[in-house]
Amino acid sequence: MYRSLRRSCTALLLAAALTLTLPTLTAAQPTASNGELTTVAQILDDPEDDRDVRIRGQILEQVSTEKYAFSDETGQIRIEIDEDVRPGRDIRIGMRVEIRGEIETAFLRQPEIDVEHLVVLNDGAE
Repeated sequence: MYRSLRRSCTALLLAAALTLTLPTLTAAQPTASNGELTTVAQILDDPEDDRDVRIRGQILEQVSTEKYAFSDETGQIRIEIDEDVRPGRDIRIGMRVEIRGEIETAFLRQPEIDVEHLVVLNDGAE
């Protein structure tokens, strides 16, 4: 009887723990935005750290190895494109792209977008 009661209590505690942690685990997963395009101006007006965004625009210049200046019709922002996002693909000035990524903010720095997915709309070649 003691074993049966102990098993029931263990199962009950396990179920309660899973019920409490499952929503947390689900919420911690990066989720795609609702599919709506946003603008640079909207990002700069409300630069919420780690918020997922989807944006279209053009590469203006390469700032460093993985950082680029990006613009749309509303403004300009820095983006970071890691090698694993663009394996073997050169990023060209003038290239029109759609990106999905997260807003990154840091103390005393302008927000930037950490690119997680990149689609080339036009490669910028003349």
